[in-house]
Amino acid sequence: MKKTKKEWNRFALYDYYAIEEHLEEMAEQGWLLDKIGAFFWTYQQIEPKQINFAVTYFQKGGYDTEEKKDNLKEGREFCRESGWTPIGWQGGKMQIFYHTKENFVPMETDPVVFVEKLHNCMKRENLLYSLFLFVFCSVLLGIDIYRIWTKDIFIFLSYKWIPLMLLEIIGVLWTVLQSVDYFFWYRKAVHMAEQGIMPSHKAKIRTCINPLKLFFIIFVIAMLIANMYLIILLEGITFFYEWKRWYYADQTVKQPEDTVWWKDIQAWKDFFKTDAKYIGVIFVCTVVLFVGVEQYGDLHSSKPVGTGMRQGEVIDVYKDELPLQLADFMETEGEEWSFEKLNQETVFLRKSQYYQLALTKEKDVPELSYTILEVKKPYLYQQCRESQIHKAEEYGNLYAPIDAVPWGVQEAYVFVIDGYERNGSYMLIDGNRIIKLELPQKPTKEQMEIIGEKLCTN
Repeated sequence: MKKTKKEWNRFALYDYYAIEEHLEEMAEQGWLLDKIGAFFWTYQQIEPKQINFAVTYFQKGGYDTEEKKDNLKEGREFCRESGWTPIGWQGGKMQIFYHTKENFVPMETDPVVFVEKLHNCMKRENLLYSLFLFVFCSVLLGIDIYRIWTKDIFIFLSYKWIPLMLLEIIGVLWTVLQSVDYFFWYRKAVHMAEQGIMPSHKAKIRTCINPLKLFFIIFVIAMLIANMYLIILLEGITFFYEWKRWYYADQTVKQPEDTVWWKDIQAWKDFFKTDAKYIGVIFVCTVVLFVGVEQYGDLHSSKPVGTGMRQGEVIDVYKDELPLQLADFMETEGEEWSFEKLNQETVFLRKSQYYQLALTKEKDVPELSYTILEVKKPYLYQQCRESQIHKAEEYGNLYAPIDAVPWGVQEAYVFVIDGYERNGSYMLIDGNRIIKLELPQKPTKEQMEIIGEKLCTN
């Protein structure tokens, strides 16, 4: 039985010298490269021996058009005639060959032409895509930073923003590091080529570029599975397309020229035969993580116990426990009520919304709603306080301070709209709690005391 082994592809596309050197060392240890995947390379066990490897670039090669496939085929046949055996390709442009004879004709003899071919491949593929991805991730990251800077506290009420910001940071780092590393490499390569020397230096930071790339792709797919952000779907489609390009075009398989769909089938067959099972564990774990993020960080409510009629509309009826009910501070008639509680919590904040709705067709029956925002991290308190006080100003309204003593809290505000106080709309601040109230009427001092006690001590 043929013995094989897998190895993480830690090389950048342009780091040809390090690739050749590494493959020669592996051959001396008894392992010959057999298949190239996007993230893992497959080796076949052989008798340890010295083998010469060559990496070249076909700037007009590819698989998406007949012309590119013909150029790729012609280039391979030319190399075969020189005694070089093709192994595989990566990205449709980079090709790897090997030669077992001691006396052989080098594949690349003109350093200037070689560097130019490599650079054209990078410009048309990697650098252009890196620029698009850098702009895309930078814009999203800038929006998140702006939300934090402008005290938009609700970003802290969902765990979604944490992996999303991590995704954006990884995307920016990946594109920046790859571009900077390449241009340093390219500048030195041009200098050596002008002197008639084949570039013989390695990329400086190649070991961290591909891991960032892998994590970025897995994060994108996991976010799609977790149904987080529709905008990421565009990136997900792009990466699926790239995977098909990486895994397609096994030149040893004869394909019907007119059968377009065959290339898609072959692409996925190659994918599942190689890297899929190795990144599968990481992928599944990441999906589980994001699904958990989606479930835990979002708004939750209990299950309704039935339905009822409210002001001519059918609504779900809940029987949750509320810390404050209308009956606690005012007389209510013998109406039936729906008591609903909605929770949203992260390690930063806890937001609880409460609704007491009357199950009646009448429209003048008193109802109650309020929101309690608990700040769990002291360093966020001032930001949360200011954001809630000044949020109404965005719409030309405001929260005007009132006497907090009757409520028994540290601060109290009444909502002012168009210059008039809206009796029944208040905001109370006490300790780490920010409470917004919608009462059926302006409360008395006795009612204020009861409300403050119920909402600030529970």
